[in-house]
Amino acid sequence: MTPATPRSPLLVLMSLLALVWYVALALDYLAARYDGVATLPMLPEGLGAAPEAMPLWAAVATGVAVWLGLFSAILLLLRDRMAVLCFAFTLIAAAVQGLWLVQFSTAGPQPFMGIAAEQMLGAQLLVPLVLWVYARSLKQRGALG
Repeated sequence: MTPATPRSPLLVLMSLLALVWYVALALDYLAARYDGVATLPMLPEGLGAAPEAMPLWAAVATGVAVWLGLFSAILLLLRDRMAVLCFAFTLIAAAVQGLWLVQFSTAGPQPFMGIAAEQMLGAQLLVPLVLWVYARSLKQRGALG
């Protein structure tokens, strides 16, 4: 059910930014998963082998964080209240992924294309948190159906 209130420009902006963020993460995930990233000369040695080195639980958390985040962004754009729950699960999956990367990965966080590893990891946790809080506030105000 779509709410009767008009769509806010901020909602459209946040939804589109979330969509761009998660499309970029999805493209990165596909490139890393199918080893296309290993052929890029700017990456550190062995970065393309990272998905194969992950345990199953970390690989599942990474996939959930990316694909559920993309689905959540689409739900937010469609003003569906299920976006709140999906962003919450995306945040949990991103936290599990970050836990593996920081605590259990042998290589540890690696810089990527000039972005420090800590900044990228922080962004991967901060973006779903901000989007979850935003979607939750919209749901409480009745702006999501």
